[in-house]
Amino acid sequence: MLETVQAEGKLKVALSPDYAPYEFLSKDGLPTGSDVRLSEYLAQGLGLELLLLPAEGLEGAIASIDEGSAHLVISCLKDTPERRAAYAVSDPYGGTPVQAEAPAEETPEGEAPAEEAAETEGETSKSESQGDAGSVVIPADYTPIPMENGLVILGKAGDESLMEAVNELIYVLNRDGLYEGYLREAILEADSLRLFD
Repeated sequence: MLETVQAEGKLKVALSPDYAPYEFLSKDGLPTGSDVRLSEYLAQGLGLELLLLPAEGLEGAIASIDEGSAHLVISCLKDTPERRAAYAVSDPYGGTPVQAEAPAEETPEGEAPAEEAAETEGETSKSESQGDAGSVVIPADYTPIPMENGLVILGKAGDESLMEAVNELIYVLNRDGLYEGYLREAILEADSLRLFD
């Protein structure tokens, strides 16, 4: 599906703009919020134009994947077994990174720590992103950053190519803490619109 989306030149993202600060309508009546910023980041990273498809409620947004009118649903979604059974599900974003406790290793003077040496010597693949991530290097064998209480993106079941590309960008988003910035900005905007009253 990634090739089809690239041929169309547009990333079609469905959302339900009624859940501030994640997605809501701006004072101009346009969708905004942290998940809209995430959608922009993904479209830029994939080199595509973004087409937002506001829907009536979350069920309407998810139905747009079933109908084929949207490629992704980005709408403050939690990961559930039911969603995993019916859709392609992204790696989590926007949660709290889970830090594994690792014992500190002493490094002989003049030598780089093992992690730094592995980073410079290891095999990498470049993922070009023109969003907030800039040009990034992602390890070829990267693993998702574990997130507690993270949100996920839904795509069409059986289509792994688009979701793999999305997951590479989510890796950078999580690694660099970009979503937290999107969320802070969205909270301020939603508060200025008195959406939390």
